[in-house]
Amino acid sequence: MKTFLFAHNPKNWPWENLSNAIRDIKEKGSRLEKWSVRSYKQVSVGDRAFLIRLGNKTQNKGIVGSGYITTAPFLSEHWSNNGQMVNRVIIEFDELSEDPIISLQELQALLLNYNWTPQSSGMEIPNAVASKLEELWFEKTLKRGSGRINVNSYKEGAVRSTISKRYERNPQARLLCLESNGYSVSVCGFNFGDTYGKLGQDYIHVHHITPISTIGEEYEINPQTDLVPICPNCHAMIHKVTPPLQINELQKLIGIQK
Repeated sequence: MKTFLFAHNPKNWPWENLSNAIRDIKEKGSRLEKWSVRSYKQVSVGDRAFLIRLGNKTQNKGIVGSGYITTAPFLSEHWSNNGQMVNRVIIEFDELSEDPIISLQELQALLLNYNWTPQSSGMEIPNAVASKLEELWFEKTLKRGSGRINVNSYKEGAVRSTISKRYERNPQARLLCLESNGYSVSVCGFNFGDTYGKLGQDYIHVHHITPISTIGEEYEINPQTDLVPICPNCHAMIHKVTPPLQINELQKLIGIQK
C-alpha cells in the first residue's frame, strides 16, 4: 500500500460543504470526495491518502484529513470550470477537520528535509516518511477521539461497497500491535534492527491470525492478541496453504518448539 499527500488551497477552492463532510464522518463513518491526483500513474485502489491544507495566504496550514483511495484515476473537469480536464480519484475520508490535526510546523519538525508544501495535489509520500506520519496521526486522532491512548480493540475488515469493495486494514491497530509485541518475528525471533542496524530498524510485517478476507464482515480485534509481528518469509509461508498455517504449526516445521 502506497501513501499519497493531497492538497487543498481554500483560497483557490472554498470547500463550502466541509461541515457536511465532517458531519457525515461522525454519523456514518466516512465521506466520499473527488480529488485531483498528480501521481495518477502510481495510484491504486486501497492506497492511503492524507489531505493537507496549504496556500500562500492560508492560515492554519497542516494535515486536516485522512482516508483511502477507492477508484482508479479518471478524467474530470478542473475545479475552476475552465474546460480543462484533470486526473482525479475518489477518496473515502475517515477523518476530516476544520482545523489542522497536525500543523505544518509539527510536520516540518517531524521531518525537516521533506517537502510538506508541494505545488501539486496527490504526490506519493516515501514509505519511511509515511510511517512516521502515520504514527503521529495515530497519536493525534486517538487523543482527539477519546482523550486517552489505552485502547483495547479496533474494527477491522469493514467491507465498504462504495466504488469498489475492499477490506479495511486499520493502521492504528498495527501500531498498537507493534507497541505491545515489539519488532521481533513471532515465529523465528528474527529482528531486522538487530541484524541490519538503522536500515532495518522498525521494519516488520503484521499478520492477522484470522485472515480478514475470510470473515466478510466488520469485527472487533485486539491488536495485542489478534495481530502478530512477522517477517516477509514467514508471512509468505503461512499463507502458502489454505487455510493459513498457525504460528505454532510453522514453528514446528522449522524446528522451533514452544
